Amino acid sequence: MQETYLDNLYTALFETLEKVQERIKKEVTPFGLNYNEYEILKYIYYNGDQPIQKIGDNIKVTSGSMTYLVDKLEKKNYIFRKPCLSDRRVMYGSLTEAGEELMKQVLPKCTKAISSALEDCSEEEIFSAIQILEKIR
Repeated sequence: MQETYLDNLYTALFETLEKVQERIKKEVTPFGLNYNEYEILKYIYYNGDQPIQKIGDNIKVTSGSMTYLVDKLEKKNYIFRKPCLSDRRVMYGSLTEAGEELMKQVLPKCTKAISSALEDCSEEEIFSAIQILEKIR
């Protein structure tokens, strides 16, 4: 494969991710969240209580940054730390009732923002893109 194609693919992926993230940021900022805080809340919302380290690994945030972000979300009363009963070294992130309610408000707005970013794509194109990206991942 020519180097130019690979460069174009990288640029397209990077710019697309940036544009989608910007749309999401516009939706979460009025709720007092930044992008990473939203990603933490979303991960717990969809996956239930999770080890904080696992959340960081999945959303690609370092352990030091996770500590800071979880502290901020705890102060906002959106999550709380819950110790693991079988391993004292592990702490779980859990949504509070306020965090759950917040996500019920925020998620539809973010879904709509992503949908509007993809409005020029057919379902087939979206499905094909997902399959290709999963192969790369």
